[in-house]
Amino acid sequence: MRKTLSIVLLFIFFEGFCQNVKLEGIWILDKITYANGGPLEVNDKTYSTYYQYKFSNNKMEINDAEVPVSITSKQIITPALKIDYEFQDKYLLLKNLNKDKIYYLLKPESFLELYPEFQPEEIKIEDKMVYLENVIVKPDFNYTGSFNKYFRDFFINYNDFPKGNNFFAVQFIVTKESKIDNLKIQKSISPDFDSKFIQYLKNGEKFFKNNTGKDILITRRQKIKLDDSKVDGSMSTEDRNVVKVYEKGNSFYLKNDFEKAIESYEQINALNLTNRDNEILKLLYINLGVSYLTKENISGACDSFNKAGGLINFKSRNYVINFCGKK
Repeated sequence: MRKTLSIVLLFIFFEGFCQNVKLEGIWILDKITYANGGPLEVNDKTYSTYYQYKFSNNKMEINDAEVPVSITSKQIITPALKIDYEFQDKYLLLKNLNKDKIYYLLKPESFLELYPEFQPEEIKIEDKMVYLENVIVKPDFNYTGSFNKYFRDFFINYNDFPKGNNFFAVQFIVTKESKIDNLKIQKSISPDFDSKFIQYLKNGEKFFKNNTGKDILITRRQKIKLDDSKVDGSMSTEDRNVVKVYEKGNSFYLKNDFEKAIESYEQINALNLTNRDNEILKLLYINLGVSYLTKENISGACDSFNKAGGLINFKSRNYVINFCGKK
């Protein structure tokens, strides 16, 4: 009897250990459905969105926000809730995370197989072929808050910004061996700033772990407000006009008054925009596309979703897949 009990306990331990190993690493959200398999409402803000989950030891990171967890063979237990999980083919399914919804996640390599449009662009840098970092294909950076926080922390802690230069840009390669190479300051703040930043970045090399099998080119840009060394919050006249149209449309969109939302959002067409790489503009087009869907204007919706970035923008991709035909 005692021997049988020991075997059963050993089996349970082994099963739980195997599940934990399978769970380890990075997972990318593909879609969310209701528990009965039904789709979310088109104006649900999680209909098309980006989430990256990372499981490592007794930690879970959601878009770089860290949560302590304990993991059993069937549950991820956080201080706030118990998340049921299971594996279904290549998917990790998370349940009880958000009411009666199921989250479907894929490992990055499986995500790329299913959605090859996220394969990184290959370019030549000084006779060397490298790949541009994107939201799926990028080196891991083992620092709380990710590389972006590490990057911005330097600006927060630097106190000697000169007048006149308020824009900084840097580019470097993270090699397959997780080493920083070919580092170039593309837009300088000052010799002192640049030299201290270079040393700061080299000190952070130990946090990089490049599992992509590719040499990855990383570019970061930062605008500074010289009075308090924070990110510059000033906007051009064009950007302010985009924000005005967006906010007016939102006043109706958030009340589900989609007809008036369309009238308001469509005012964007009267602006002679020179910069379309604008996150507020992309959000505007997504909300306009959703508003069109409620009126069964599929053509107008797809045009708007594609203006927002189409398949390679996580906030528009699921709309394109489900209503416009994946191309």
